Parts: sequence; C-alpha cells; structure tokens
Amino acid sequence: EAAPTEKDRLREISQVDEKCEAVERGIREKQLHLESHINLERFAEQVGLKPRELSTIINDYYRQNFFEFINTQRVEEAKRLLTAPECAGDTVLDILYKSGFNSQSAFHRFFKRTTGMTPSEYRKRALLAVDSVSVQT
Repeated sequence: EAAPTEKDRLREISQVDEKCEAVERGIREKQLHLESHINLERFAEQVGLKPRELSTIINDYYRQNFFEFINTQRVEEAKRLLTAPECAGDTVLDILYKSGFNSQSAFHRFFKRTTGMTPSEYRKRALLAVDSVSVQT
C-alpha cells in the first residue's frame, strides 16, 4: 500500500481549515513566534491543537518543519522592524531579539537564506528605496 500523500494526511484531520486558521491566529494575534523558546508542544497548547496535528499542518500545508515555519515568521517580523521608523535607532542585535531569535548565527543564516542578503544590507536597501521615493514626491 502506498504511503499517504500530504493531502491525505491533511484530510485525516477533522476541521482542518479551522485548525489552519488557529495556527494563523497563533502567529497574527498571539505572536507565538516572538517567544524565543517556543516549541511545538507549547505552540500547539496555545492554539488548542494536539502537537501531532500541528506538526502535520505545518509539514503538509506550509511545507516546512516547525522550526523553519517559526523562523520564517521571525524573519518577516525582523524585516518589518528593520524598516520601521520607530526602530531606526535599534541595532541588528536588538532586532534579532525582538523578532524572537536568541542566536545571532541562526538569525543571520536564516535571514540570508530567506532574503538573499544580510539584515544590514536589507535595512540599507529598504531605507534607500524610501529615500528615493520621498525625493520624487
């Protein structure tokens, strides 16, 4: 018998759409990815899912493992903070902690893999883009 496909595994979860929405709310509203020591069990508990269901949803719906999923969300937050006017005085180190990372090397590695540039390069490019827009108006 063939191994169940990803779609089959998702179909086995009752109310999969509601559970995917619970995962989204865990990021959007509860901002669980910003907790530096979040793990699968705690995230699942916070969004009302069994760890196994959460794992299947992240693996099959988002096509990532739990830590890739969390770190992707953290990089999105870091990108926002790097360009936020209220964080202009923050160092990259400040921002990596604010975005939930607790390791400089993991932050830099994941950020560069996700965006293709370092956090400093990202910030510089974003600020140059803003400056060129304000000059044109």
